[in-house]
Amino acid sequence: MPQTDCKPVADGSYQSRDLEEEFLIYDSNGDQVHVLNGTARAIFLLCDGTRRPVEIAEVIVKRFEVEPEQALADVNETLDQLVEIGLLRI
Repeated sequence: MPQTDCKPVADGSYQSRDLEEEFLIYDSNGDQVHVLNGTARAIFLLCDGTRRPVEIAEVIVKRFEVEPEQALADVNETLDQLVEIGLLRI
């Protein structure tokens, strides 16, 4: 689980294609493609190094009309997965 004071940022060594409903990310070698759904796309795009997970969750609450607790849980889970596959740094 990400630390509450971290400000995740995209790794930057990838190419992407935004399809609005989905977000395709090709790793730097071009041998893997990651497909993010709409929620994961929104979370990923908010990871610009300026927001903490709770701030990202606040945006998700407004954008997707979910409860704050659920939004924060989804943000933390998504951040964990994106860090694990090397798309984000914390």
